[in-house]
Parts: sequence; structure tokens; C-alpha cells
Amino acid sequence: MFLVTGEIPREKVEKVGLNYAATPQEALDKAFEILGSEAKVVVLSGAAEMLPVCK
Repeated sequence: MFLVTGEIPREKVEKVGLNYAATPQEALDKAFEILGSEAKVVVLSGAAEMLPVCK
């Protein structure tokens, strides 16, 4: 999972176990590099305000 932000320093993002990206394009490029060009992507804008639902 990548966090795209210019507000939070890379070190803090990585400390909580997320991958840092400065731009959406950088996040996509890194994700496709890791998962391959056929990978599917989900963009969660405003994800910081979302809570997961556990079933």
C-alpha cells in the first residue's frame, strides 16, 4: 500500500508500515514495478478519513 503525500515525511510514512510516494504517478510506477503491468489498482482518495469494516 502506498501513501501519496507531500505533507508527511517519508520516514514517518515508512515507520507505520506504508510505502511513501510523493505523487500519484510515482505510486503507480512503483506498484506496477512490484506487481507487474497487469496489476489492478484501487485509489482511495481521503483514505485517512475511512475506517475498515471487519466481518
